[in-house]
This record gives sequence, C-alpha cells and structure tokens, in this order.
Amino acid sequence: MRRTLLVVMGLAILFSCVSAEAQNKIFKKKKKEAPAATDNSVAPDKVLYDRALVDIKKGRHEVGRLNLQTLINTYPGQRVSGQG
Repeated sequence: MRRTLLVVMGLAILFSCVSAEAQNKIFKKKKKEAPAATDNSVAPDKVLYDRALVDIKKGRHEVGRLNLQTLINTYPGQRVSGQG
C-alpha cells in the first residue's frame, strides 16, 4: 500500500515537472486544425450563411438570427441572402 502510494506520488511529481509540449509528445495529442472557414477560396457570404445554419441547428437561435441579419444587411443583392 505504501509502495503504491509512493509510486503514484512520484509519477505525479514527474509529470508536473514535465513541460506541456513534452506531455503532448508522451500522450500523442494532436493539435486541432484550423476550421475550414479560413480558406480564402470560399465566398464570405456562404461562410456567414453556413455559420448561421450551424448556430440554429445547435440551438443558438439568437446568434444564428443575428448572423442571417448580418448576411442580409451586408450582401443585400446576393442569392443566398434571400434564403435567410
């Protein structure tokens, strides 16, 4: 019992001293990739429309509505703004 406690405490001290970068290598955590919205090939009005739909589907209705309102105000002549 005492030996197990010493081993656990030793490992806790060891990992608290190891940097976060080294811990990531030990546990092989992958960094999150940037979202696809940063891709410049996608039209900004389409990105705003897609974000609004995602917000609405996830239950964030107010945020989705505001995104659609921004879309309509920013791009009044666009084909996508008529769908909002």
